[in-house]
Order: sequence, then structure tokens, then C-alpha cells
Amino acid sequence: MRKFCGFLLVITAMLFMACAALAEDGSLQGLSPRIVQILADQGLENCAEDYIRFSWTESPKGVYLDHTFVLVSTDGIHHEVYQFTNDQSDENADQGWNLKAHYDSLAPQGKGIVAFRRHSASDHPETDNGLYQDDQGFLIYRIDPNHEEYWMQGINVHVINCQFQVVSWFDRSKATTTEAYIRNGKIVLYDWDADKKLGDVNLYTSFGLNTSFSTLPKSYKEAKATFSDPPAIPGGTLTAERIKFSSNKKYVVYSGPGESYLRGGNGKATVSTNDWIQVFGKENGWIMIQYDINSDHMRIGWIREDALPKKTSVSDLNFGNHKAHTAVQCTITDLSIWIRSTLSLSVTFFSAAFFSLSFVGLPSFGPLRRIPFFLQKAMLSVVL
Repeated sequence: MRKFCGFLLVITAMLFMACAALAEDGSLQGLSPRIVQILADQGLENCAEDYIRFSWTESPKGVYLDHTFVLVSTDGIHHEVYQFTNDQSDENADQGWNLKAHYDSLAPQGKGIVAFRRHSASDHPETDNGLYQDDQGFLIYRIDPNHEEYWMQGINVHVINCQFQVVSWFDRSKATTTEAYIRNGKIVLYDWDADKKLGDVNLYTSFGLNTSFSTLPKSYKEAKATFSDPPAIPGGTLTAERIKFSSNKKYVVYSGPGESYLRGGNGKATVSTNDWIQVFGKENGWIMIQYDINSDHMRIGWIREDALPKKTSVSDLNFGNHKAHTAVQCTITDLSIWIRSTLSLSVTFFSAAFFSLSFVGLPSFGPLRRIPFFLQKAMLSVVL
């Protein structure tokens, strides 16, 4: 840890020298005039804090682009990242720069110095020799004005499969010597001071540039509480496939394949793609999913099929309808077979046997609709 802090002191000194390079008008010397103009057009001409440029980086579409990232702050507390790209198709190369996107919460927030540092293949040798194989990535760090001897917070972004993705982060205000980094489908928590791995949790998504630093787990305990493993699906008439969705997205969840169906969670059921999602299949432009609510609850529902990642396909669902009567008065739930929270609704019909419970429809809502409510099979008397 002492070696690490010493290294930070050197970097801190370099950063103060770098700050002197700011021009009197607030723009950064060396920054593309075209980018400066784009920022000025948005009223940000005096707000650039730092920038970093990457040349000739391959995009997912096979196009090679130059990238420039600019840190911008209007108040010295809230820091945003602006991403510019240039395909160099313009004869005047500088005029080829265009604003691609801006990210309002990727960087650590708060007072102090917030800046970039380019990756190198030698970064983090004590935790993972293979984390950085090249310099196609960067750290955004924040130095707290009350603790200028080290980086208080940081988030690392690197090019993975032709896309800039978050690969590690730390927050010393919450977990003094802990860093979280992504490796082989897991979030690994590592203690700098003790030089040991604290544990890992499975990760079912990737973190892009739209990630919010504040929502990332900063300790092993927080990571375990935030991310869980999907359940093993027992043998039955349905099977589920775990699919990796784009991160930091949310989708409204209905109890059936359409917006006319009930919506659980007191009408607020929503699935986040930052945890696992199991997909059972599709019907009429909708997919049936199971997802994690918290450490004790899971829910089954439906979201639009276009939420699936590109080039991902799932099989069609083929339900069969059978008439049945409840043998005794019973209650049902929409929280799958692993939790049985009561909804207190009577049932008359069901559709398709599902694990140890039954997948039922409620005739009181008009035409028989298939909705993912469940009750024990022993409570049903089937009429064939």
C-alpha cells in the first residue's frame, strides 16, 4: 500500500503541472478547435477539465475511428464525459470531429481534481497481469481536496471487443483498500493492502459508458447484495436461457404478452439489465422472462422482444389450455416458485403445467389470458 500511495503522490504532482496547461479562456491547449467549438455551442467553452484522445480504434461495425473524451464541469462538483469521434473522411481532419454522446454520471462526482490517465500494459500487475494488454483505455480519478495524497475514487474504461467498457473501479471513501474489477464474467473484489482476493460474484451484463459510478458496488458485501445467481430451472414443460442484455437499461414488465395485461409490483414492475435475466421464449413480439428483484424475491413476466440484444433469437412459446377448478380455496403469486407472496385471488383456469406450480389464467378479466401467476398443483382438479 505504501508503494501505491507513493506512486499516487508522483501522479498528483504531474497533474498539477498539467493543470497549468489550461488556456486563459478555460479550454485545454491541444484540444481540437472543432471540439472546442462544439462545446462552445452548448455553452461549455470555459468548462473543460481534461481530455484524452485515442487514434484509429476499431468500432463494432468494423469502422476505424479516432476518439476524444473530454471531462466537463460547470460547477467543479458535477463532472460529465463528452465523447467525440472522427472517421477522418473530411479532407480537413479537424472538421471531422462530431459529438457522439455525453455521459453525466460515468465519472466520480464531487469537489477536487477530476482527470484522465491513460492505461498501459503494466497497470495493476499485482491484481491481474492480463487486465490491460495495450493503452486503449483510461482511468477517470478524483482527488479529494481534503485528501490530496491519493486518488479517492476512480473508474477504469478499456476497449473490449471494439467497445469502450468499464473494467474496474474503486471508492476509498467507502472501502479504503478495495478495488473491484471485471474478469471472466465475474466482479472480483481485491484488497490492495492485504494483497489478496476478497471474493467474486457472477456478472450477467457488461458496463458501458452509460454506467453510473455511484451505483457500482464498492465492497464485496455490496456486490453480493447487488448481484445474485439465477436459479436452476427444474425439469418441466418450460426451459429458460440466461441472456446477457445491454447494461443500465430498464424495461416495463407485464403479466402477459401485451400492455393490456396486469403489471405486478403494485403497477410498477420493472426489470433492470444490470442483473441476470432468464428468457423462456417469445410470443407475439414479447418475451417471457424471470428476473431478480432482491436477494429474496424473483418475478416472472413479459417484456418487449426488441429488448433482446441484436442477433439474439429465442424460441417460440407454445402453451396449451386446459380447463380446471381449484379443489380448495387458495391464493396465487406472480413471484415464481422460489417465493410465494400472496396475491389473494381466486383461480378457475390454468394454462400449461409449470414446474411444481401451475401457470394460470383469470377468467374474471374477460377472455382467458395467460399470466404468470402460480399455485400448487395439488389445489387443482383438472377437467379434460
